[in-house]
Amino acid sequence: MAWPLSGPAAEAAGRAIAGLRAAAPGARWYDPATLHVTAAFLGEVPASRVPELRALAAAAEGASPSPQRAALEGLGAFPSWDAPRIVWAGVGEGAAALCALEAGLRARLAAAGFPIEDRPFTPHVTLGRLKDKRQAATLRAAAGPWTGPEAWRAAAFPCGPVRLYSSVLAASGAVHAEALG
Repeated sequence: MAWPLSGPAAEAAGRAIAGLRAAAPGARWYDPATLHVTAAFLGEVPASRVPELRALAAAAEGASPSPQRAALEGLGAFPSWDAPRIVWAGVGEGAAALCALEAGLRARLAAAGFPIEDRPFTPHVTLGRLKDKRQAATLRAAAGPWTGPEAWRAAAFPCGPVRLYSSVLAASGAVHAEALG
């Protein structure tokens, strides 16, 4: 379940990825057209439960609507820049509203018996995944221009309701597509 990136936010994320790719050529960098802010990762879900997921998302939206827009701001790494495994762009504008909606969605999903990740929600967009930690210093230096809010000044995207996505593992990494069922 996620909010897709589009427009200026996807373009800015694409520029960041292009700038970081040379610093970590062995990383798996995502296609800007598939970037999204994950609200909940559920793993394998039977098709028969998709309508239930849609209803739970609608109920969460009714209690705490998505912001009309959000904006990317800053760049970071999980767990840290010293040992990066994931490079991400954070959400600035709209983050509080996304957090409120995620909390309501999480509670509804848990009550319905869906497995919930046991970590705090930090609204972000995963730009890439690293395999080789030896590139950390080079990557951190290349990330410098993207860590401040000025690099993301016009990186807004419309949020709208949370959407349901499927994720299929391929040799090149996960392939995400909006679930239509």
